[in-house]
Amino acid sequence: MNMTAMKAIVLLLLCSILSSVIAQDVVCRDGTECQNGSTCIPLENGVKAFVSFNVHRRYRCDCSKTIGVQFYAGYECEYPADETCLYGEGVDTRISFCTNGGCLEVSMPEKGEIPTHKGCECNDGYEGEYCEYITGDAPQPASKLGLILGLIVTFTALSTLSGCIVIRNIRQKKAKMVEAVVGNSSSYDDDVKVHQSETEMI
Repeated sequence: MNMTAMKAIVLLLLCSILSSVIAQDVVCRDGTECQNGSTCIPLENGVKAFVSFNVHRRYRCDCSKTIGVQFYAGYECEYPADETCLYGEGVDTRISFCTNGGCLEVSMPEKGEIPTHKGCECNDGYEGEYCEYITGDAPQPASKLGLILGLIVTFTALSTLSGCIVIRNIRQKKAKMVEAVVGNSSSYDDDVKVHQSETEMI
């Protein structure tokens, strides 16, 4: 067996191993399948996202951990980059790319300039910073509705607690009043009995 044949066999084995590793998707606790070697991470800041088929996501995948040279984006790192928006020597092109659309601006950062992602023009049916979400499936930031619901729950809990304290105080006052009336009544009965005995003695 010559050296070229051995290299080809080793290369085929490596490709086979790599593809089997890539094929083994990681499944997160909520059922999200992290593809292309990515790993599960919780959605930031407890943000919940309602996605297609009413799936309630609690996890997404870390696409910076994918295997190979291809860039991916999406909840499950399922969308490969269609276009890279940055170029230049020493520039991390992973910062700016688009998956289901094109770059709003393709640029080469000046020396010393911090490279930034200028955004993408998404194809119909996609949205997100990298066009990585099906329209309507993007994570929803903590909304005003969530804040209002939180305030309502807090207000209701505090009102209930305050109401319980007021009711308890009213009951305690009533109990003291009844006790005072009963105490006065028995004292009055004692006074009447003493007065009757004094009258009988006269």
